[in-house]
Amino acid sequence: MEIEFYWSKDPKRRFRLKDGLIMMGRPTELRELTNYSPLQPVPKSDPSMPPKSILLSFARIDSDAAALAFVNEFGPVTGFLAKGEPVKAIRKEAQGMAALLDAATDEPPEQFAEHLIEYQIDYGFGQMALEVSQGSGGATISLRIPNLLGALKYMLARKIEAGTIFKRCQYAECTTPIFDVGKGANRTIKADFCCTKHQIQHNNDLRKAKG
Repeated sequence: MEIEFYWSKDPKRRFRLKDGLIMMGRPTELRELTNYSPLQPVPKSDPSMPPKSILLSFARIDSDAAALAFVNEFGPVTGFLAKGEPVKAIRKEAQGMAALLDAATDEPPEQFAEHLIEYQIDYGFGQMALEVSQGSGGATISLRIPNLLGALKYMLARKIEAGTIFKRCQYAECTTPIFDVGKGANRTIKADFCCTKHQIQHNNDLRKAKG
């Protein structure tokens, strides 16, 4: 089944925060937005660090400034481009996803299942549309998700379905400790650190402690 995502990203990072809304300075700038897909790998500036996870980056939003930074890097979340992105709605969705990832990391499977039911993986502003078209080669089924929020929740659902495991980085000074391993993740299931750099730093600290 073909899956299509619809939202835009501003390569010039011109989104601003004003009166509780994330918006662009001038309406004419909206014409310069480019199409973007979260399924494309994000380039990494440091070879020892894994590519940025859009899903985990969204769950780490903990302030209005962080929400603005996310929109500037990955694109508008709700798709309300003309009127502006409501930052409170973005933070509420991010908080819910962060709580779910915490539960996936710390709770036994049966408790996590209860947490998952409570969270209810709906698509919020991102309502899905299932379309069937008939062509010369037969029928084509397309799942359309019109904004980044819907795509993020779809990605989370796919990770849970695939059995992706979430862990906490064992490096004590890691500021973004939750990472994913196994199917659909960048790290193997045996990994105890979110990246190679933190594994090296942790081992160096142990050697220093032993003298």
